[in-house]
Amino acid sequence: MGDLIGGVVAVAFVASLLWLTLGYYHRRLRRVQRSLPEGAWSAPCVEPTNSRSWRLLVAEDAGVSLLQTNGRRVRSWAWGEIVGVQSGPVRTGLLKHPGVVVALHDGTSVGLLLPSKSTLRYPAKVAAQAVAALGARHGRAGKAG
Repeated sequence: MGDLIGGVVAVAFVASLLWLTLGYYHRRLRRVQRSLPEGAWSAPCVEPTNSRSWRLLVAEDAGVSLLQTNGRRVRSWAWGEIVGVQSGPVRTGLLKHPGVVVALHDGTSVGLLLPSKSTLRYPAKVAAQAVAALGARHGRAGKAG
């Protein structure tokens, strides 16, 4: 009986720690989102090459950027560098998840995963919403350019 109670306490502790950590990241991401220019679109994302580092995927007039949770720009692409944006499988280790694939003019592509806010999974619906938002902005940039 003592082992069962100890196991339940350990699981509750780990779940609480995970919940607090996710809350911390979401608060930091919201702070960065509030500092974005008017009209910018953003969503939390994960780079599959470093799935423990949360990023903020941002689309604005200049192009697409990845920001750290402190607001520092990690990577960015001008709209002119982007051929297209689509939903597709993104690999993390041995697994593939539904994600966003940004195709670049140099022939490379960037895969990004967009987690749900509550389940720590990468739902296809969330990726599709991001593709629609990025695609609309990419289309507007193409017409403006």
